[in-house]
Amino acid sequence: MSYSSLITKAVIVRVGTKEYRGHTIEIGRDFIVVDDDAVGAVILPIEHVQVLECIESFHQSDQKQQQRDPPCRDLQGLRDRLLDLHHKVVKVESGGLRGASSFIFDVKDDYVILCVIPDGLMFVPMRHITALVPIGDVDLQPEFSAWVSRHTQSRAYPDRFTDLLGLYIGEPVKLGSNTPEEVVGLLSTCTDEQIQLVTAPNVRVIIPLHHVKSITSFESYDWGAERHDILGVTTP
Repeated sequence: MSYSSLITKAVIVRVGTKEYRGHTIEIGRDFIVVDDDAVGAVILPIEHVQVLECIESFHQSDQKQQQRDPPCRDLQGLRDRLLDLHHKVVKVESGGLRGASSFIFDVKDDYVILCVIPDGLMFVPMRHITALVPIGDVDLQPEFSAWVSRHTQSRAYPDRFTDLLGLYIGEPVKLGSNTPEEVVGLLSTCTDEQIQLVTAPNVRVIIPLHHVKSITSFESYDWGAERHDILGVTTP
């Protein structure tokens, strides 16, 4: 059975330790969207789907089923779907980020730039996004919008993740966020296969690039400066 045949079908999808139950409301080239009763529409990259069970029906109201919109996308890819959510608030599940509310700052060729409190700008390779829940239209707090605006004007970010890492050679960075894989150190070298971090004066670690699930630059962590702006206090 092809994924395209799953449209409007009731499914149970297991991704890691998470399970989503609902009707498929959208099919892309490399993702599906399930209207889960608990979290709403959730975008699930197919490469992370471990089990997909198609079932006849389960307890979901007939009214909700009648309100489902028909699919209107011509098998777009995950990157195109993320572009639809540019400058939107989402909840992201990935190996480097666990369900935090994030603002999609930009979408590049193979990674996404998120604004996350308190991490600041977080760079997440698309291949490590396991699930994404759009929050919908929300009113951004003015302090948050001002912080985003400052970073919009600060620098241009390259299209490829490896080129991005090259910008931070010699700088302190954090891999992961509130996960067991979190590592902080000075980024020493970066290739298409691996990166090296100096995590202590006498310690160097080597990490395969495909295990880098997110990276945060400490230069983007300036929420304190924002507080001075809000209070009208001049920073020394």
